[in-house]
Amino acid sequence: AGLLNKILPLCSCYSIVTRFLEHSAKYGSGMVNQALCAAMKTLVKEYIILIAQLEEQQSLGQLSLQKMWLFIQSCISTFYVLATICHDVISGNCRGGTTLSLLHDKTFSLIGEAASQDLCLYLTQSACVPYFGMLEKWLYKGII
Repeated sequence: AGLLNKILPLCSCYSIVTRFLEHSAKYGSGMVNQALCAAMKTLVKEYIILIAQLEEQQSLGQLSLQKMWLFIQSCISTFYVLATICHDVISGNCRGGTTLSLLHDKTFSLIGEAASQDLCLYLTQSACVPYFGMLEKWLYKGII
């Protein structure tokens, strides 16, 4: 029961992230949020591949709860950070620069947690591409 209680929060976080991706990947959410979703989808795809590998191990009778815990430990912290960001973006109704500010604040708050901070940096870098693209067009070409 102890390991199960450690694993179950991953399910909740995964649910939050997938609902956010379904909601925010739409046209009206803005290019920054769409870029953020694209980066998150890459991470979710990696997670789904891991789950498929674990499912194969299970079908072969080679997967115990302890072995599963070993494989998904890193996913738990990743999805916790992703779920927190998703919740904050939705609750703050963030778009564009507000989303980038939120990501910056989250990255700054994770000083000392290298893996989580790297994750936030990856998401920030991915999300800022369209923002800086628009900024560049405005500054160098006068296109708004």
